[in-house]
Amino acid sequence: MRIVALAKRILLELSRDVRTLLLVIIVPVIVLSLLKFTFTVNTDVTARVGVINLPEKVEKKISQNDKITVVKMNDWHVAKKELQKQQVAGVVTYNARHRQYHATYTNENVARTHLLQETLQKALTQTSIEGMKTKLRTVFLANKRLLPGSQVSLNRNSVQNYYLYGNSSTTYFDTLVPTLLNVFVFLFVFLTSGMALLNERTQGTLARMLATPIRRFEVVGGYILSYGVIAVIQTIVTVFFSLKILDVQIRGNVVTLMIVNIMVAFVALSLGLLLSTMAESQFQMMQFIPLAIVPQFFFCGVVPLTSMPPWVQLIGRIMPLEYSGIASKAVVIAGAHISQIIPELMVLFGFFCVIVMVNVWGLRRYREV
Repeated sequence: MRIVALAKRILLELSRDVRTLLLVIIVPVIVLSLLKFTFTVNTDVTARVGVINLPEKVEKKISQNDKITVVKMNDWHVAKKELQKQQVAGVVTYNARHRQYHATYTNENVARTHLLQETLQKALTQTSIEGMKTKLRTVFLANKRLLPGSQVSLNRNSVQNYYLYGNSSTTYFDTLVPTLLNVFVFLFVFLTSGMALLNERTQGTLARMLATPIRRFEVVGGYILSYGVIAVIQTIVTVFFSLKILDVQIRGNVVTLMIVNIMVAFVALSLGLLLSTMAESQFQMMQFIPLAIVPQFFFCGVVPLTSMPPWVQLIGRIMPLEYSGIASKAVVIAGAHISQIIPELMVLFGFFCVIVMVNVWGLRRYREV
């Protein structure tokens, strides 16, 4: 009952602290919205390319790309000046004697460079195929293997695309959502819970509380229960906002995704309380962010763990967001059932239990009687 009473007292104080509630519930939604708009802006890349002495067929193929504007040039020195002024993204020249193409790019915009490279390669490939087709037709007709008037044609195959997750309009942001949800839940719950207990301790409230018959595990339990309620509300709001407003697609069960994020919230909550017992001031608490938050971001799934060196992978194994990232992606992208992510959930629960026990042990130093 003491745990419930303490939780009620903390929730009552939080209900009067509008800024904290906005930080925990509204700010993650705003940040997600900004990221959505950032990653889904019009990313169509266009480029101007200068051409010198290009074969007519190749030049025509390049100009067929609506994103490319072809500028004919006669002199390399003029073309070089245009490159330096960034009036064109690249210049392509053709040496008829050596039958060799030379392409020079400003490379100030990598996307434009890739566009020009792909367009040029595609134009050369199509021109070569058309040349081969013409030669084959000539050979067949010369050998009289075909009846007069018959034609040689190449079959054109069409490709039908299918997507296990999303559709052709799926953006990079959509693939990052499972990871971003974990990161934001972890970050804001960590900050609010850590600062709350730190304020209680610096103002003497914690010392007076521990002078009563209340036990240490009841103090930790009261904070976890109260901030756990806030964390659950934050998770529900963030997930539903992502699905309904930002129109993020999910193959799995929404409730399963919420369970993963709630587990993340409780791990962040317990970690924030633990580090707040170690900090002597709010400034020191903020100094723990590079230690507790930033490394989590690198192992949350943005970069595949398997692509990292072996010793770095070992560090990732002790990061909670590594396991939450695996579970969230499995639910959102692969449509995994909760039974398929039990190992990851058990690991997160293990992190939570261990940190809570360390929390209870750490409060010994503040009990004066």
